[in-house]
Amino acid sequence: MSDRKPTERVGVLGTGIGLRRPGPDRRAVIGSVVFHVVLIGVLLVSGTVFARRMPAFEVYRVKLVSPPPQLAGEPAPIRATPPVVRRPERTVQTPTQQQPKPRPVEQKPPPKEEP
Repeated sequence: MSDRKPTERVGVLGTGIGLRRPGPDRRAVIGSVVFHVVLIGVLLVSGTVFARRMPAFEVYRVKLVSPPPQLAGEPAPIRATPPVVRRPERTVQTPTQQQPKPRPVEQKPPPKEEP
């Protein structure tokens, strides 16, 4: 019998490759946990530092009162008037007849004088 473990992989040349567990490496998991703990710690510390620097709010007490009554009584109700529809005036457009364009006059060059 062979003294190999049943789960050990053997390479092409007969050397052991070794087994890897599926999933991320231990160093990656530990690094991620450390990173997140440090990040949460920085956020908590910075939140308390900036909370101390905030100015105190000024509070104003406001008393609301209704306006005095009108001397003339209640205002008259608003009456809605129907909208006025104005139609544009129709202009009668007569079809324009196209005038024939005048032909360009050909200019002859002046006759040359003979010496």
